[in-house]
Amino acid sequence: ASFLGPAVLALELAYLQHVLLAGPPTVVEVAVVSLAALLAGELGQWSLDNRLARMDVPEMQAGRLRAILGLLAVGAVAIAAVSLAAVGPVVPGTAATIIAVAAAVATIAVMTYAATRASAH
Repeated sequence: ASFLGPAVLALELAYLQHVLLAGPPTVVEVAVVSLAALLAGELGQWSLDNRLARMDVPEMQAGRLRAILGLLAVGAVAIAAVSLAAVGPVVPGTAATIIAVAAAVATIAVMTYAATRASAH
């Protein structure tokens, strides 16, 4: 876990360098960096849990790994959805706004459910 802080710092510095050299980031780039930050946070929490000896049972370790992989899978699906939406035509109107808000709320709900389920195991 002692390398986690420097690894996150290196990731953020590389992202900042990209923004400074290439201009504003795309939606997909922001999503990928967000997913990497989520992974770093989850791995950091896992490391802290291990140090506090709260997860010394192998089944709990396997459950935590499945939960983290599930979060990453949901995040990857969200990135794919955002990528497809970013290249599609913009449809103005109330219906499109309602669909977009519903999709955002559904994504947050799934991520919250997954995170809650992971912490319960």
